[in-house]
Parts: sequence; C-alpha cells; structure tokens
Amino acid sequence: MPFSIIAAIATNNVIGKNNKLPWDIPEDSEYFYKIINGKPVIMGRKTYESIGGAIKNSQNIVLSHNHLLQLPACIVMHSISEVLDLYQDSTEEVMVIGGTDIYREFLPFVDRMYLTFIHSDVDGDVYFPKWQKDEWVVTDKRDSKSSLYSYSFVVLQRK
Repeated sequence: MPFSIIAAIATNNVIGKNNKLPWDIPEDSEYFYKIINGKPVIMGRKTYESIGGAIKNSQNIVLSHNHLLQLPACIVMHSISEVLDLYQDSTEEVMVIGGTDIYREFLPFVDRMYLTFIHSDVDGDVYFPKWQKDEWVVTDKRDSKSSLYSYSFVVLQRK
C-alpha cells in the first residue's frame, strides 16, 4: 500500500489561509492534478470543501469525525485505520492531499512526498506538520518561478 503526500509549503511551513491556498501559482496547480490524476486521494473535510468537491478521475476518500456526513462522489471514512485497511493489498499509489491533521496522521505510512517548496514566508493559519528531513532523500527537483514566487518541485523518497 504505497501512500504518498502531495503538498505546497512556504518557507515558514504555511500551507493554507482561511481554508484556501495563500498563493496563486497555476504551474503548481497543474503539477498537483498531473500527479494525482487517476489515483485514489485522501483528504480531510476542510480540504474537500476548499477544493470545491470531489476530484474527477480519482477515488475520493474524505476523513471526518462526523458519522452522518455524506458527500457526493466520495467515500467518507472516520479513521486512518479504515483507510489503511481499505488499501492494505493495493499496489496503486494512494495520494494524501491534506490538510494538516491528515498529513500528520499519514506521515508514518508514507514512502514518497511530492512537495512544492515556495521560497518565501507567506501569511497563513495552517501549517505542514513537522517531519524528519534526514529520513528522506531527494529523487527529483525542478526549480521554477512565477510573477510573485520562486519555488521548487521536489520529490522525496523515504530512505
């Protein structure tokens, strides 16, 4: 069951503000959808709301403590153990797309991370959880820039 995280992270670890991305980088959005296309995605309810609903061409798993929650085109689950059980025999890459609590819970089970590092401090209220950088090796890196930000697309593999 190969789990991977995909996230965009500012220098100060910000990943969101007011339930939205605090930047508008079209190339990063394109990268995100290219990487997750056709793969199962796992997200929290707030992430589901922030992206405007289910992602097309993907199996959408939404984690929520609300046992009455029903969402169109999604499977709602209530614990990480339910998700781990669902994908225990899978060889398909499963993408963890946020938010903070979901990233934190899945970090111990993740083998790969697709991270866009925004090379600026950004104002925000949601942060990527702490992780041990020495447990990871960079397998791919590409630098880029937009009108407001320079950033790097980095793929990391657990050592």
